[in-house]
Amino acid sequence: MKKSILILLITAFTFNSIFAQDEIVGTWFNTAKDGKVEIYKSGEKFFGQIVWLKDAKTDLKEIYDYIALDSKRYARLQVERIKESIKVLKIEPQIGKLVHELNQPEIREMIEGNYRIIYRLISTKKIHILMVHHGARDLQRRIK
Repeated sequence: MKKSILILLITAFTFNSIFAQDEIVGTWFNTAKDGKVEIYKSGEKFFGQIVWLKDAKTDLKEIYDYIALDSKRYARLQVERIKESIKVLKIEPQIGKLVHELNQPEIREMIEGNYRIIYRLISTKKIHILMVHHGARDLQRRIK
């Protein structure tokens, strides 16, 4: 009887330790609770989806609203292009160039049309989209 219980405990411990590495999988919120990241596993690798912070979501809505004054179709297409362009960050998070106005190595940008998509590298699995800024506007005024 004792031998059966011991074997059962060892089996349970082994089974639990095999799957303990998957505990990271799920939805995680940042400390300010204004953005979230969904961690998923593909094969033996973990991936984090891109987190759109509240300001960046507001920027997308404002871009849509402004372009929609002339064309809802083109407004939708522009927002879709912006969202589509950042998907590469899931694979190559450091692909963007440094934002020269900020000179911080963890803050980078990608360009999509007239827009600067500014993001922060939190880790290799976590990226925060900070803002979507029109290239003709002064970024220094916005970040002060």
